[in-house]
Amino acid sequence: MDKDLPEFDSILEFANDDLLQVAEYLYLKSDRHIGPIRHLLERGLAADVDPTVSGSHVELVNLGAPQIYTTNYDDILERTYKQLGVPASSVVLPKDVALADTTKTQIVKYHGDLKHEDSLVLTESSYYRRLDFESPMDLKFRSDLLGRSVLFMGYSFRDINIRVIWFKLLEMMKDVPEADRTPSYIVRTQPNPVLEELYRAVGLRTIVLSDSTEELSPDEISSLHGEFLMRLVDGPSPDASRNKHFVSAARLDRIERSLEEIEIRHARVFRAHAGPGRRALITDMTSQIELENIPAGLLPRARKTYLRLLATGYVGLDQWEKVTGMLQRLGPAREITEFFAFAVASGGQPKYRDEMLNSGVHWPAVWSRKISDSAAKELAERLQEEVEYNLRGSADEDVAYAVDVAKRVLSGEIYNGTQKEAVRESINDALQAIVKIYPAVADYHPKEGARPDPQPILAQVERRVKSGDVRTVRGNGSTQFRLG
Repeated sequence: MDKDLPEFDSILEFANDDLLQVAEYLYLKSDRHIGPIRHLLERGLAADVDPTVSGSHVELVNLGAPQIYTTNYDDILERTYKQLGVPASSVVLPKDVALADTTKTQIVKYHGDLKHEDSLVLTESSYYRRLDFESPMDLKFRSDLLGRSVLFMGYSFRDINIRVIWFKLLEMMKDVPEADRTPSYIVRTQPNPVLEELYRAVGLRTIVLSDSTEELSPDEISSLHGEFLMRLVDGPSPDASRNKHFVSAARLDRIERSLEEIEIRHARVFRAHAGPGRRALITDMTSQIELENIPAGLLPRARKTYLRLLATGYVGLDQWEKVTGMLQRLGPAREITEFFAFAVASGGQPKYRDEMLNSGVHWPAVWSRKISDSAAKELAERLQEEVEYNLRGSADEDVAYAVDVAKRVLSGEIYNGTQKEAVRESINDALQAIVKIYPAVADYHPKEGARPDPQPILAQVERRVKSGDVRTVRGNGSTQFRLG
């Protein structure tokens, strides 16, 4: 602040590490003006960061709390709400208390805001002035706390103003049996039996987020807070319905941890053979990544996580619409090409394929990426299975679509990997066998970048079915029925 002042560490030592007294000293040295301190605080807190990449801040918005009290001077909470497009109002000045909009989340700046330096409760004397608890902010605080469940989070409960108000409220409610009082809680990242006993004595139940006794980094603390708030959001909270749920870093953290377990324990398998438990787990995780609710700062990470989900091979074919949304918003990717290739070539649920083929899927983008060696081999195996099924005297439309995708692999449109010779040999063997039943296979060549449309082959399948020259037919459902 001034070259004539001692070093900060020296001031802190002389003030016995009491930051209130340090602030009071700097205030006095500025001719009793808070402006110079406020100016430096504003510069120090003006970090150019996107608050929506913070899991705890996004989940706090998801929670839909009607009121959030903060003793911080910065505007990170307000910026989080604004960037997510969720209405919120700041309560800083007496007029804000009087005009507070109860239809929006109220962000109450209990110790003031840097935009209004007269509102700042920063120095020792400003704390003492608040001890009469008759300011509009104190009256609002008492009113808001009375009879409500309060959650203290990221806060040590050492602020003398808040402690005194809390004790006064307890005195007001001392005739109310403890069993009839609304419980309130304080969140701690690590266990502390002494503080927990003190909290219990003043009516606060402690929630401990970690058993670790080692010092936690700020990132670890933020992650614990985000995970905790996410569990609250996912629980039966009526207030959570006030807001749509945004994808948060905390949610992506949880999905990625589950994905790592799956990737370690289970090798990639053909989608139709994935166990129902794993398919349900992956489908649930994909449903948590709502494309329209991803903050801009998280889009790259959300895309990467979603593509990892697709790469497991367990995403159900009924997810094609969501994958289309990912394609439209975040662009083509190998995993998306593989997903649609299997969705076209695979049977089991033809109704999803029919819906997909008749929808607004942007096929040029779908076919614009090359698939992996493993996916190409699986598609070749898929074609072989369909060929064998038809050679055994059965028939269905799946073989026509399996041929369409296989020919895209052969032409190099969607595959040019290291196993291409072996894959091509496998596909050509299957095509030579099936062309004896459906001659149209030989002359069918899918149009590059176009919607799969193997009509000549489908027509021959249909004629074969109508002729009665088959034992079983797979229809538009997943069942089989016998002809004649």
